Amino acid sequence: MLEKIDKVVIGLIVGLALPMILYYVFYAESIKAYADIYFITKSGEIKMALPAALPVLLTRIIFPNALIFFLFIWLNRLKVAKGLLIITAVLTAFLVILEVAY
Repeated sequence: MLEKIDKVVIGLIVGLALPMILYYVFYAESIKAYADIYFITKSGEIKMALPAALPVLLTRIIFPNALIFFLFIWLNRLKVAKGLLIITAVLTAFLVILEVAY
């Protein structure tokens, strides 16, 4: 039965679900203060500033995926670990691009 859960799709799902769950459980309330920061550009537009907590989110959301990745490697579920690695790389690239863009 354990062979049935050794699929890349399972790793992708776990890799997406774990950061979202951890974000809402631990960090959503603590960074609400950053979410309401607005600024006015030279052209008069009102824009919302990117939360100052983005580097913290990068480390605290991606790090648990790495721990789960090593757990699945230790359990010899290499396809699930592969899915986790793929989604972790995508999330990291996304957050880095957001950091550079703002």
